[in-house]
Amino acid sequence: MPELLVEIGCEELPASFVPTALADLRQGLIERLTEASLAPTGAKAYATPRRLIVSLDGIAERQEDYSKEVRGPAAKAAYQADGAPAGPLLGFCKSQGVDPDNVRIVGDYIYVDKHIPGRSTAEIAAEALEATLRGMTFDKTMRWGSGRFRFARPLRWILLAFNGKLAPLTFEGVVAGTASRGHRFEHPKPFEAVTLGALIAGLNGRMVEPDADIRRSRILDGAISVADGTPDLPPALVEENVYLTEWPTALQGEFDPSFLSLPEPVLITVMAKHEKFFPVRDAEGKITNRFVSIRNGGQDDAVRKGNEWVIGCRFNDARFFFEEDRKRSLLDFLEATREMTYQEKLGSVRDRADRLSELAASIATKVGIDFEKARQAGLLAKADLSSGLVGELANLQGQIGGVYALRDGVHPDVAHAISTHYDPQANLPADTEAKKLGLCVTLADQLDKLAGYLGLDMAPSGSSDPYGLRRATALSLEIALNWPEAELNLGTLARQASSLCGLEDIRLVFRELLIQRLGLALTEYRPDLLAAVTEATDGVVFRPSELRKRVQEITGLAQDAAFVQTMTRCPNLIASVEKKGVEIGGRNDAALDSPEGLALAQLFDTTGTGATSLRELAGPIDAFFDSTMMMVEDHDTRQARLALVSSVADRILAYADFSRIEQS
Repeated sequence: MPELLVEIGCEELPASFVPTALADLRQGLIERLTEASLAPTGAKAYATPRRLIVSLDGIAERQEDYSKEVRGPAAKAAYQADGAPAGPLLGFCKSQGVDPDNVRIVGDYIYVDKHIPGRSTAEIAAEALEATLRGMTFDKTMRWGSGRFRFARPLRWILLAFNGKLAPLTFEGVVAGTASRGHRFEHPKPFEAVTLGALIAGLNGRMVEPDADIRRSRILDGAISVADGTPDLPPALVEENVYLTEWPTALQGEFDPSFLSLPEPVLITVMAKHEKFFPVRDAEGKITNRFVSIRNGGQDDAVRKGNEWVIGCRFNDARFFFEEDRKRSLLDFLEATREMTYQEKLGSVRDRADRLSELAASIATKVGIDFEKARQAGLLAKADLSSGLVGELANLQGQIGGVYALRDGVHPDVAHAISTHYDPQANLPADTEAKKLGLCVTLADQLDKLAGYLGLDMAPSGSSDPYGLRRATALSLEIALNWPEAELNLGTLARQASSLCGLEDIRLVFRELLIQRLGLALTEYRPDLLAAVTEATDGVVFRPSELRKRVQEITGLAQDAAFVQTMTRCPNLIASVEKKGVEIGGRNDAALDSPEGLALAQLFDTTGTGATSLRELAGPIDAFFDSTMMMVEDHDTRQARLALVSSVADRILAYADFSRIEQS
């Protein structure tokens, strides 16, 4: 069957935007064509920084004709007394293009089956593409020319072909055609293509590889083959290069060996973070004075010389600041942070250092590690923010602080904590004291941020989160979930952080942020089961590792529909009587006047609060409800029975809200 081919050409998209933009274009087209009864049977999608390509197979050449039931005027207004069609019916029939004799009465209204001819797929595809483009979203967008349309980068061409022919469309001043373009500099002239095969062949012949998997393989294989050593190939940096290039070619370059005197984090940051180059290591794993770059065009020698010149300038600047920083100790940098404002109402970075020190020490005490090391790590964690090197290369914050700490004779565990406190993954699993110290500082850092900004009523709103509080919540949750032996209570720590900031307790709003992030962190569990546990009243949301265990238990309990129903009986009754304004006093088991009630009361007082205890209570709860009327006339008896039910309900709800569990 015919093929729909779409190519959106634009100025170079940021690398991080490309995969999402391609997925949105593909999905948008499929959904809109499916809604028009033109669902494709196959789909292929390719992308480079300069183009998004989608090919959809198995689409009919046009929609099938179909009928649509349309409701008309009320039957009593449709006809005159003599049975002739009245004005409302005549007007309705005219608007629908039907004869009054072909209408029917269903209930109180007139209905007609309207025949609608199918439209051409080319026409519908053009509309689907326009709607899809208008619906695409990006983290940052721009306008160009005099139009109001916003996109990640200006659109330059649209290729839109169906069944080997142009599908006419003019979108924001761009007239769709059947021409694509090759490499921007090497093959800028347009060429014709109306099928995916012709397009890929034409692009490959013009130095464009649209397949990201092939570009990725070229980058990996090329880097290994040209490197005089072993290149660092972190997946994130490889992926960035995949979507920075259309025709990737690996190229090795060199820099002055004297720059190897710079700390390794500086070398890696300049090469990988700033220039997107891959550092090369020798057989012993040490950084060499070589690097691999991925060029997208140009001559090898010219590109190599340009890369070497740029990286030499970068390293020279870094060496200047590094040499200047050597004249001062980390404590000097810490003192200089007094002049750096963290937040107007939260004081300076130096003020924050005192809070981090206290909070990190408190966390260390709770998890049983050296709190003095944690106190020192928290105090010095942000000291390097006033250094010249971090001022020049912001990505080095934390890492260069660890380097300077070692230089000043600080304990290696403390230096490790300083250097890694921005990256909790570096310390998971927490199997050494150094890693545990790093997690203490990371958690203190995130909780102080949350306590400060939430305490100042600066919670995230909608898509706006200027202070990164959702990420701070996610990092706190990540640590608590992946360090279960620490048994962290984020609520207790958040309250302490609030106190150190001199602000009100943030736990109420913090709880809501945690619940939002739990849904993203624990996707392996059913949403209704997770909701049942997060509604528990004993604050389990603040104890993530325990919460996960409880969700695991609930997953098993939920399979017993009768048990789940039993666990809702007490809470439902209490909710009902409280809604009616009935006051419930304290327990008075002597007035129960119910053997089943006494049996439940005795078992309740001798069992715990976990899943096993609730299992034990299920039978006595059912027996009590099935044999005993709760709302009896005698006041004392009624109060005694309601008080017992209320106590049981409180225990159940402290564990989970079973009414949230969906039964199939």
